[in-house]
Amino acid sequence: MVIFIDKENKKLLIEKLPKEEVNIIPDLKFYDVQASTFTNFTKDDINKAQDDAKDKIEQQIDQSNLRVQARQRLLENISSVINLTQAIG
Repeated sequence: MVIFIDKENKKLLIEKLPKEEVNIIPDLKFYDVQASTFTNFTKDDINKAQDDAKDKIEQQIDQSNLRVQARQRLLENISSVINLTQAIG
């Protein structure tokens, strides 16, 4: 977000709004997996499964209205900032 404050004219100028983004947490990478009787997976298998899961989640996010909701939330927050600046003059 790019904001300028004009103190002389008591104005808050919002020039650029950020693009919505989605962070998928946790982002773990496995480097050493001990083979045992319970697991036959390698670290690469586990990392690939995690990457595939993240890709699937991102596809579902793109098909949902989550980004639209994020944008609406941003506009609501900006509205709150505007109301606050008006209240304090």
